[in-house]
Amino acid sequence: PGEKPYACTVPGCGRRFTEYSSLYKHHVVHTHCKPYSCSSCGKTFRQTSTLAMHRRSSHGEPEAAEESEWAP
Repeated sequence: PGEKPYACTVPGCGRRFTEYSSLYKHHVVHTHCKPYSCSSCGKTFRQTSTLAMHRRSSHGEPEAAEESEWAP
């Protein structure tokens, strides 16, 4: 329990995860790419989950709203 066998290989990061999928999603923090864009205001995000949270908190959109749109 609590074992985190998946480690980020980026020098200086040191983050570890219990699941490979979490490590995979983490890697975007080391890039400057933000491919997901809010259709209401144009703000861009690295992950669809962050875009969805933005849409709910900033624009009052429901959970079932379309989660992502590729930035131009």
